[in-house]
Amino acid sequence: MNTILEKAPDVRTFGIKNNGTLRSNIEVQCAAISRQINHLTIRSPDSDAMKLIVEHVEHLSTITFICDWSSSKTWTKMIKWLREKERKFSITDDHRSLQIWMENNIDK
Repeated sequence: MNTILEKAPDVRTFGIKNNGTLRSNIEVQCAAISRQINHLTIRSPDSDAMKLIVEHVEHLSTITFICDWSSSKTWTKMIKWLREKERKFSITDDHRSLQIWMENNIDK
């Protein structure tokens, strides 16, 4: 990823599709996300991986999780967890996208 970003220094948003491997070595994978990235978009239905990502990418301003299908149940666990952690978030009307503002970077 960093090789790609070296060739595109103005890129501030990066997208990833989770094929189910994001839970293993999540700290290493999140540490590899360049500091030039402000916003991360991840296509993932895995709420446990989402939680780990939110906890390990503190330098981002926002993270958007996208689900492949429209279902309010997809986000139930994640929304409950975000409320417990007092995180700011929004969800689209069609329930396909959940955006989280990182608390350390809300004012940026």
